[in-house]
Amino acid sequence: MQGAAVSLRGIRKQFGSTPVLTSVDLEVEAGEFLTLLGPSGCGKSTLLRLIAGFEAQSAGTIEIAGHCVDDLGPKDRGLSMVFQNYALYPHMTVFENIAMPLVMRRLSFAQRFPGLGGLCPGARPLRREIDGKVWAVAGMLEIDALLARRPGQLSGGQRQRVALARAIVPEPSLFLMDEPLSNLDARLRLQMRHELTELHRKLGITFVYVTHDQVEAMTMSARVAVMMDGALLQVGTPSEIYARPVDLRVARFIGSHPINVFEARADSKGVPSLFGQPLPVALGSSAGAPVSIAIRPEDLLLGCPQTAGYEAPFFDARVARLEDHGSDLILHLQPEAAPSSSVTVRVEASQRDRIAGLGEGACRVVAPVERMLFFDPEGRRIEGVAGPVLPLAAVGLGA
Repeated sequence: MQGAAVSLRGIRKQFGSTPVLTSVDLEVEAGEFLTLLGPSGCGKSTLLRLIAGFEAQSAGTIEIAGHCVDDLGPKDRGLSMVFQNYALYPHMTVFENIAMPLVMRRLSFAQRFPGLGGLCPGARPLRREIDGKVWAVAGMLEIDALLARRPGQLSGGQRQRVALARAIVPEPSLFLMDEPLSNLDARLRLQMRHELTELHRKLGITFVYVTHDQVEAMTMSARVAVMMDGALLQVGTPSEIYARPVDLRVARFIGSHPINVFEARADSKGVPSLFGQPLPVALGSSAGAPVSIAIRPEDLLLGCPQTAGYEAPFFDARVARLEDHGSDLILHLQPEAAPSSSVTVRVEASQRDRIAGLGEGACRVVAPVERMLFFDPEGRRIEGVAGPVLPLAAVGLGA
């Protein structure tokens, strides 16, 4: 199989007077695994349906493999789709469900008739070919022992594999998936994430995957396209989306634990302050303007603010609540300079005993400037000129 590139240019969609998608431009490379990520209602499933041809866009152009498909129906676009509810035929066996796309495409109306259809000229060779493809795909997904069962006799993971097999058997150049793992339990989702990644590696076709689960997006995709409010905010690798979000909404959405955001104002030289302490960074384009300072819980440190002659920004806080997640600890702190606000800090589980000694006492929080993100009042990221870099490994735990 060979993957097809997908090109979306100026895609708009509205239902009546309600806009759903606003000028989406996206390029998906041939053979790429790209995930459309965003909260419920952001338009990601609608965009997938436009690519599939189930809906017509209000404006813009869709190209698959270099050809405009705006006037083509779903069956003529060379793609397959896996739905959230799997959409299996309950009265058919697993074998019949998987074979259905090939039966509908390759057999004539007369050849599809039970019993008598096998007597039509050319039916038997086609049936043998279809059977061989079904067995091959079922073997690849390890469901060949289930071919005689019906969907009602299968577990959720088995039904998921059947839906995948049915989508693979026509040998599409483009594979669309609309939240296919959302109905599975946590353990099975973990297993299926690995299996989908391996499936993409084996097939080499283009995957466009829709999810609201950032863990799925970050662990499976070559690139992630973050959508909100019908707009495409950022497209990049998982590490780029995490470390360099271009919009405050992306920064808030990405991350296992919500990012800390502090409201501040830059002085006349563009220097912002954190809890009254000027930061060694200049935001020239935001002199005298409000700014948002964001830093992830895992980038804040509990410890000594001075290392190798460089005094890192810090603030004192009290522990309000401690969450022990086993693999890590989450501290919810109240800064002494702003008791009504809250700061979240993530520390490694190896620090459990030392953290437990804090109780509800005071601690010092170090905020490395090189780990901070700055955003203007519209939520766009601001690039700053930073001072000396704090060597993180040299910071020790303690007040």
